[in-house]
Amino acid sequence: MTNTSAVKDAVKVIIDELNGGNRHEVAGAILEAVSTSHRTLQQDFWSSILSAQLRYADNAHDLRNEAAVQLAQAVRDLARERNLDMYGLPRY
Repeated sequence: MTNTSAVKDAVKVIIDELNGGNRHEVAGAILEAVSTSHRTLQQDFWSSILSAQLRYADNAHDLRNEAAVQLAQAVRDLARERNLDMYGLPRY
C-alpha cells in the first residue's frame, strides 16, 4: 500500500535537489534507480510519470515553465494517439 505522505516527501526531496543543484545529476540518479529496479516497477514508474505529464499539460504557466507545459501537451497528444492516455502503460 502506498503511503501518500512518504511519496510526497520523496518527490519534495527531488525538487529540493533541483533547487540550486544539477538537473543532469538528478536525471542520472533517477535513471540509475529506475533502470536497476524490477522491470514491472520500471513500467509502473514511467506510467506514473506519464500520468503526471497528462495532468500537467493543463497547468497554468508563464515564461518560467512554458516549455515544460508545452512538452507535457506534446506528451499528452502522443499518449492519446497511442491510446495510452486513459490507463497509462500496460502492466504485465
